[in-house]
Order: sequence, then C-alpha cells, then structure tokens
Amino acid sequence: MKIVLTGFWRTPEMARIPDEQLDRLKQEISVQRLAEGMGISLKRHGADLIGLCPFHDDLNPAW
Repeated sequence: MKIVLTGFWRTPEMARIPDEQLDRLKQEISVQRLAEGMGISLKRHGADLIGLCPFHDDLNPAW
C-alpha cells in the first residue's frame, strides 16, 4: 500500500531555515521575552512557564 500525502502534509520542497541559523536564534532570543513582548502573560507552573495560546480563544493555559 502506498500513501500519498497532499496539501498541507506534502512539504518536501518547503523552504527551510538552516539548522545553524535556528541554533543561533535559539541562543540569542528568549522565548519568554518574545511571548511577553507579544502580550502573552506567562505564569510559573513548577519549573515551566505556561500561557494562553495566542491563536485560539483559550481559557486555560497550555504547556
């Protein structure tokens, strides 16, 4: 049986950011500061920070 993916899932030729550039961005940018700068309020949940999803009308923070 052969499975053929179409639409969203067919991404072999999708543009990709080089791993070296992603690693540099991860080192230079704080995800916490980025989220808070976008107006996402974060709260401590043990050792983690959680906040509401900016893409949905959530009522409960997700991890």
